[in-house]
Amino acid sequence: MLHATVGFVGLVGPHIARLLVGEDQRFFLPLSAMVGALMMSLTSLISKSITPGIVYPIGITTALIGVPVFVSIILHARRERLS
Repeated sequence: MLHATVGFVGLVGPHIARLLVGEDQRFFLPLSAMVGALMMSLTSLISKSITPGIVYPIGITTALIGVPVFVSIILHARRERLS
């Protein structure tokens, strides 16, 4: 389960970083790592605070947050390509 979570964050994190700073690798690579770490920290906080006393797997929380973000990135890129 952990491998799927890390893989998903590794897929979405760089896309978010690229939207923020563009293609300049001096800023893109460190920001990509920071976005991935921030995503994991936030999903950990959310998974622990949804229901007191119950900790949900981070993979579920990551997927619930990350899938809509990734789909919106894909749709946004498709709209730009068609325009």
